[in-house]
Amino acid sequence: MKEPTLAILGSNLCVRCQATNRRGTQCGKPAMQGKTKCRTHGGASTGPRTQAGKDAIRRAHLKHGRDTLAAKAERSAQSAKLQALEDIMHVIRITSAKRTRGRKALGYVPIKTFEEVHRWIARDLLQKMKAGR
Repeated sequence: MKEPTLAILGSNLCVRCQATNRRGTQCGKPAMQGKTKCRTHGGASTGPRTQAGKDAIRRAHLKHGRDTLAAKAERSAQSAKLQALEDIMHVIRITSAKRTRGRKALGYVPIKTFEEVHRWIARDLLQKMKAGR
């Protein structure tokens, strides 16, 4: 968080609004008491307090289903599965290519030994059998 900027307005010393405009300069209005923004930039807003209010805001901002929590969790699970398959390919020496760079998925556990490969394959087969595939 930026340090509050103090300004002398008349005879009062007050904190300035920390919102920025399109040029990147700071807003010149005094911030609301105990806040870091002026009334124009949301200093008066308390935000939704109830779960129904939070859900209404979430629905109002939803443009498509690509970024819902369920969609993000599904993508993360698929990414972790792909990373595990890449680990298996390196452990059993199917490939010598460089590993995929970047942040690993949530829930990703590295596979480094043959025993872990066997456990992962057995767990994956059990999940497929339970799903009825």
